[in-house]
Amino acid sequence: MIYVILTILLFAIMAVFPIAFSLLALCRHSSEELIIPSLLVDNPKYFTDLYRSAFKYKWASKDEDNMVNYTFKKSEKIIEADKTIEYPIICNAIVYAENYDFVPPMSITFQKEIYANKNAYLLGIKSVNGIYCKQSLHLGSGIDIVRWVDAGGEITIEDNCSMGLITSSSTRIFMGKNCMFTKMLSPQIFLGFSEGDDFKASAKTEINNEKFYNNDIVRDIKYIDDDMKDENGEIHKSVISQYDLSVIDDIKIKGDLRSHKSIRISDRAVVCGNIFAEEDIYLGEGCRVLGNVFTQGSIFFEPNVAVGQNGKIKSVIARDKIVFDKCCVVYGYIESEDICEVCLSDYTYKEDEDEE
Repeated sequence: MIYVILTILLFAIMAVFPIAFSLLALCRHSSEELIIPSLLVDNPKYFTDLYRSAFKYKWASKDEDNMVNYTFKKSEKIIEADKTIEYPIICNAIVYAENYDFVPPMSITFQKEIYANKNAYLLGIKSVNGIYCKQSLHLGSGIDIVRWVDAGGEITIEDNCSMGLITSSSTRIFMGKNCMFTKMLSPQIFLGFSEGDDFKASAKTEINNEKFYNNDIVRDIKYIDDDMKDENGEIHKSVISQYDLSVIDDIKIKGDLRSHKSIRISDRAVVCGNIFAEEDIYLGEGCRVLGNVFTQGSIFFEPNVAVGQNGKIKSVIARDKIVFDKCCVVYGYIESEDICEVCLSDYTYKEDEDEE
């Protein structure tokens, strides 16, 4: 019997001891707010901002041969573009253009970064590892960006370009056709535009982005149609469905849409809220979405689709690919874990794909 009692006492001590020790430690230390360093926050411009700040610091410490020392890698050679006319076909040095616009000769491959303090015009260039431009940047047709592009001014990207990991601008981005990228960030992003296309008309919207709170929630429906309209011809409801969800043409929804399967927004429809889906999202020609668009599948844009509104940063995010047809506009941030395609020459939007 004595052994049973000792066993119970030992078990009780072992169970209580960790709790008592934790309470004692908690009482001895006052609680403080946990501060997370901003560098650890997921920032799409982290590497471009880091490069920009590091370059200016290293440039100030260069030696007489324009060599810069790094603690984590070998020394780097920096070419001063203001003093250089000719470059090797494969340029294996960092390039710095300080006082003049950077306009290199054609057919050069830049295997290191470019820092342009003014405007930059890369026409006929084969490849660039990464470039920061303090003002406006123009990328000619067929260029291959290996890592990143960042500009304080406007970025123009001609046809047939591959844009690497991240493209960002503090003002706006124009991208031509047959292009690919992974992430893009700017207050205004114009995708699939050619010379003569009216980007202002594509971006213009008369939609009032008024707040819509306390909406009724409709669940598990498959279609949003005219039967749901109020006396003003609008739908003041949010929808959560476990089925494929379809929205008919020319309808205005002042609410959010969420489906555990796919969502199809038909031509010229307007969604004032956010769109979330577990499978693919299809945005019909001329439709408008004022909120965010997110899916675990793919997102397909037909022509003249706009997401967000000028002056308000919104996101278009997909786990699979994002496909843009011509003359589409996004205000904010685009990211795919796969690839973003803009008007690829071998891509055609097919109704039968949508119904599979």
